[in-house]
Amino acid sequence: MFLVRGMLGTLPAAVGDSSPLEAVFLLRRTGTLIASWSHNDASKDVVSVMAATLYGSVETMVAALGSPSPSTVFIETDLRRMLLARVGAQNVLLLVAERSVTRGVLRSEFQRISGSLSTQEAPMGHAALTVDGVQASVVVPAPVSRPRR
Repeated sequence: MFLVRGMLGTLPAAVGDSSPLEAVFLLRRTGTLIASWSHNDASKDVVSVMAATLYGSVETMVAALGSPSPSTVFIETDLRRMLLARVGAQNVLLLVAERSVTRGVLRSEFQRISGSLSTQEAPMGHAALTVDGVQASVVVPAPVSRPRR
């Protein structure tokens, strides 16, 4: 679990009322959720961990093929179109929309939303985030080591 101070209401403000998006997740590359906004009751923990895993998998796969790490990944399913993109060195922004929303619109939404988010790198376990001029402090406790059985 993590603590976010100063974030209440700021991600929905960054997304806006007229956005075609169904959900937006800002997460650490480790899968730790920083902030989210969604039209439905999506399982935030599952989505954030799986999005980070997917992004890391694509990075590893393209590196094995001799390509540089991608800054953006598009995913298309039968009903959804998603964009995963780096925001700073340690964060990823996931945008989810209906399949009818074009890649161009997703890119535009990413530029608009990421333009209102500015992240500052911080020591492991801490992050500073500013959304539309509102400073947020995020504290992520270190993972708990469990003995192997």
